[in-house]
Amino acid sequence: MATDKKPAEPTPSVAGARQALAAARREILTLSGEQALERILNHPRPASLVQSFAETDLHLLIHDIGLADALPLLAMASNDQLQYFLDAELWEGDRIDGLALTRWVAAMMQAATERTVIYLMQHQRMLLEYFLACHLQLAIREHDQEPSVFGDDFFTLDNVFYLRIRPHLPTDESFEGLADDRSSFIHAFLQRLAGHDYPLLRDLLLESSVLLPAEHEEEMLRQRTVRLAEKGFLPFDEAVGLYQPLAPESLETRLARRPGAADLEASRLPVARMAAGALPEGGAFAEALAIYAASGDVEPIEGEFTALCNRLAVADRRVVRQRADLAALARKAAGYIGIGLERMANADGRFDPARGAALIRRHHLEDLFRIASRMVHGLKRKADSWQRRSWYREKGLGLKFWLEEGTGVVGGLLIKRPLFFDNYRSGVLYREFETLADLMATEGVLDAIMTLDALLARMTITVPLAPAGSLNWKNLLLTLWVRDCLKLDPEKLAVDLEDLRRFFAGLWTAKGKIRQARRRQFLHWLARRSDQAPEAVSISLAPMLEALFQQLEEEYGLVAPEALDRRFIRLFLLA
Repeated sequence: MATDKKPAEPTPSVAGARQALAAARREILTLSGEQALERILNHPRPASLVQSFAETDLHLLIHDIGLADALPLLAMASNDQLQYFLDAELWEGDRIDGLALTRWVAAMMQAATERTVIYLMQHQRMLLEYFLACHLQLAIREHDQEPSVFGDDFFTLDNVFYLRIRPHLPTDESFEGLADDRSSFIHAFLQRLAGHDYPLLRDLLLESSVLLPAEHEEEMLRQRTVRLAEKGFLPFDEAVGLYQPLAPESLETRLARRPGAADLEASRLPVARMAAGALPEGGAFAEALAIYAASGDVEPIEGEFTALCNRLAVADRRVVRQRADLAALARKAAGYIGIGLERMANADGRFDPARGAALIRRHHLEDLFRIASRMVHGLKRKADSWQRRSWYREKGLGLKFWLEEGTGVVGGLLIKRPLFFDNYRSGVLYREFETLADLMATEGVLDAIMTLDALLARMTITVPLAPAGSLNWKNLLLTLWVRDCLKLDPEKLAVDLEDLRRFFAGLWTAKGKIRQARRRQFLHWLARRSDQAPEAVSISLAPMLEALFQQLEEEYGLVAPEALDRRFIRLFLLA
């Protein structure tokens, strides 16, 4: 009678070896490329160590080291790892990059020639056929033909199959020391294939000569998609579901058991420790995770976070080949999760890390990410909706009309994947939204611009507005005000320098400040032109108007009217 048998437990020596390899991997992933290579090569069991790496980790490590220097690691990699490298490197969208294919075949041949020949002929037959079709043109000599009919550019291995290297591929500079040149590499490659199994090579050459590249690529793409999906890299149409909005009130209905450490060990998803190691040290997610780690096993969260980064890479169509690429993905994922936590774990207007840790325990990180995505894309929809019916667009004016901050904020919201306008405060012009404060600041600027746009629409400005040049909302309002104060022709826009000097003469106090009477006059003028109460204008535009007056005082408050120079006047439009 058959009985169910439990799988045998690993012996202590095997378990100890696994733990030692895991410890070595963790340490190596923290080192620079050169140090990591030295540590692996000096390990007592370098092949076992290399093959114990997750495919994603080893792939990034090879790029850190440099492909030409990482050939010893490539020689020790397992077949599954080699397959992942080819899947990750050879494709540009849904097409194979012929240059990358040649470069990686050359690298594999230089790393381990005989092993690569066997691997390609036994496990990568479709890819090898495609490679041969890309590089070679085949002609078969009939029994009564003279070899001379094929010309000097053909060569043969058996006086029956005559081959010519196709000339259409790009330059050979991409070999980077992996081979002398394309022609000599292909000749040597064919000699190796023929020496291993010439009948199989003949079959491959025949099949490559009649294959349809588009259909061949389509089938290879289908197989690649399946393989990557098993590693957490879903097809694009599935991965992009990560951005599907989720309302906070719907979160409670989406509870599910979080996979435990045993589930992760048994799953086919490689948990790349580099992704977990790339977690930002600050932010709401890091604060909540620190509290969670003090009372629970953080490894399942790291695995879930890695899976989220994998999915995000596909959804954003990002190619991850460097640690910096992975760090950027991890930063975005952590930022969005943090925004979701801040939205859900607020206490008296401040983020409560303890409540955030409880949310991490109860809910999937993907759901928290989607809460933030709902907020970000809600802000984008708000900007899109306003921009389509805006006054400035109706007048044919560009985003530059709203000056640097307005152009940056609105421009960052109008792109497909909205970005936060950082204006180089952290070294970049744009970055991903990382905190709830980023969203609030962006929405504040957008609301102010929308309010100002509505005010300009109510003012029914009839003078022609040239979209080019230096026209912006500040010099437009101030110039119209000057013309109104001086009773100038309302059908013109720009003012003469002498008129501006006359206006300035009554604008300033002795200390270079704008007179309070003038401030009130400007407010009442805006209210009259827009058919609103002065109080309504003041409430909606007070911060922007105050900033405008402050800039006016800083630039012109201590300048005598007769000393005004048109070269340095930006806040008024001069004729």
